[in-house]
Amino acid sequence: MRWITLVWAAVIGVCLLASSAGLCSSNEKSHTGQDFVRIQKITPRTGADLPTPTLVPFHLEVACTLKSASRGKVRVGVFRLRPGAKGSAFQPLISPVEKDVVQGQQTLVLQTEPVALESVSEKNAQIAVVVNLRNGSGKELAWATSHNFLRGSLSVRPEKVPVVRNSLQVLSFFPKVGSLQTGRGHTFAVNMRYSVATAAWGFINLELGERGLLGQAGPWYSVVVPVRKGVGFLRVTTRDFFLPAAYTNKQIELAIPFRVDPLGGTVDILRFGPWSLTQPDVR
Repeated sequence: MRWITLVWAAVIGVCLLASSAGLCSSNEKSHTGQDFVRIQKITPRTGADLPTPTLVPFHLEVACTLKSASRGKVRVGVFRLRPGAKGSAFQPLISPVEKDVVQGQQTLVLQTEPVALESVSEKNAQIAVVVNLRNGSGKELAWATSHNFLRGSLSVRPEKVPVVRNSLQVLSFFPKVGSLQTGRGHTFAVNMRYSVATAAWGFINLELGERGLLGQAGPWYSVVVPVRKGVGFLRVTTRDFFLPAAYTNKQIELAIPFRVDPLGGTVDILRFGPWSLTQPDVR
């Protein structure tokens, strides 16, 4: 467990300070100045909400540079973050995934086993993915992290029917398109039917952001929903998403990308909206 301690002294401060905004970029550190490890891609994406209960494997593309040793290992762990808990604040959720590396630069594609995440009651509960680069004797040389929030709720109902293609259909969503008042929170709920035929897992994102700018500036708010191979229905309900008064007169839309290649492109992107953001009624 020593390698976790070395990583988390820096990580706690960064992620907790950013947790209220739902933003914490991938964090990394080299202990030697010449050995590096970086998370280049990850699904679920850094900072996204994971509605619970859910079962989710993590897929990573990791770049590492090993110069101070001829051989080493890259290790990936997933942890439940419990600040203030007695004993360790980091509860391991899976057995670590390890891969041997040799001196030089290389890119690895790694996958964890599915992680079971139960429903939570505490606000802004988090899990973290820690990637650790070590030399042949086990000494930590560098690390990188990503995190997600456990917020919102998910219900999945598989169907026992043949799977013929990859597809996603939105059956209904709330709130209906219209106007939303700023200065308060809004919860979004979406009912969908999914079909995953060509991979063990599919990933559905809910991305809420300014209309016309989602592809450039990225979403204000992101949810990731993993689904197993097969056909089924699901309902995802987000946390209460606060829309500040500064957003008044903007328009927002909901994009729902669907992919079966966790680190690749999308099968489809569904779009809904726009919602016009208005000032609250003053009485």
